[in-house]
Amino acid sequence: VGETLRGALEAIAATAPDWLRSVAPGDWFTRYGPRVDAYRLPKAESERLELALRVGADGVMVLERAGRADAPVFVKSLPAVDRLWAIWVQQYYRDSDGVHWRTRENHGRPPGAIAITSPYDLDARYSVKRGTSWNGYKVQICETCDDDLPHLITYVDTVPATEADIDTTARVHESLTKRGLAPAEHLADSAYVTADAILDARDRYDIELTGPVGHGNQWQSKNPDAFDTDAFAVDWDTLTAACPQGHRNIWSGAALDRHGKPRVMFTFSMTDCTPCPVRSRCTRAKTAARTITLRPREQHELLRSLRADQQTEHWHRRYATRSGIEGTISQAVRAFGLRRCRYNGHAKTRVQNILIATAVNLTRMDA
Repeated sequence: VGETLRGALEAIAATAPDWLRSVAPGDWFTRYGPRVDAYRLPKAESERLELALRVGADGVMVLERAGRADAPVFVKSLPAVDRLWAIWVQQYYRDSDGVHWRTRENHGRPPGAIAITSPYDLDARYSVKRGTSWNGYKVQICETCDDDLPHLITYVDTVPATEADIDTTARVHESLTKRGLAPAEHLADSAYVTADAILDARDRYDIELTGPVGHGNQWQSKNPDAFDTDAFAVDWDTLTAACPQGHRNIWSGAALDRHGKPRVMFTFSMTDCTPCPVRSRCTRAKTAARTITLRPREQHELLRSLRADQQTEHWHRRYATRSGIEGTISQAVRAFGLRRCRYNGHAKTRVQNILIATAVNLTRMDA
């Protein structure tokens, strides 16, 4: 917010210096002269909040004065003033007591997918992945990996930094199919592979999507001594399930999860679960019986088959071919500056990354 206000004042100073002198207090020219990233912010949380509120009040004053009838018309139409307004709406709110800083608990901040993180690039977004945080975008790359052909990039796209990787998979397949470049097998990272994505690739594009599939996020899936969902025998025709001790469920039904995806649930009996000698390996609930939640039959059976397959040496040899993509990403980053935007805005950044991918291909063909 500090740099947003400073940028707006700089733009106004270049177009209406006399008007700015008439509305801005004298200390503003010292306070908002240097770039905000040129000095350290206060360490104490209370001091940082005080600074944020002061900047917020100053920004509101600029917006109010720029909106008056006696303000120069071109000041109101400055892009920097529009950005100031947009970011202030996201970061502050007003009531009868004045201007307040938004927090997650207090009048909420916008979700990451729409939260503006830079006054110079309104399309950039903030994201964190495996401990790395950044402002900007995410680049998706696909390349050929045949042993007897050059390894060339066939797909590159620039997407918001907050977009989930799995949302890219279908777009890649559609793009490659339209251009006659669809592979028979697509080796992908686990972030791009789900049961839905595998079935979609197979049914719509005749592509075999291959990648590691997880065992789930529940604690039982991460403990080799615990009973995860694969330990239960399911009869899909009768919608009954048997636990590792041979006890059958007393209820089953279908529902939607928080993402709107269909799931099938099986609940067991307290009579069987409470005295069970291996209860601690099955559930941590003190009183409730075990309930397992599964994907629909086709997806569940597919995942079980894939989990078993990826334990084999044959699968690991086949999937090892994918390791080359890490070298492609490294080459694009280290030799061509892939992770540094040369332009502002999603459209121009996308063109930049297409040109980088083209340069990588030219370099490889030359080599």
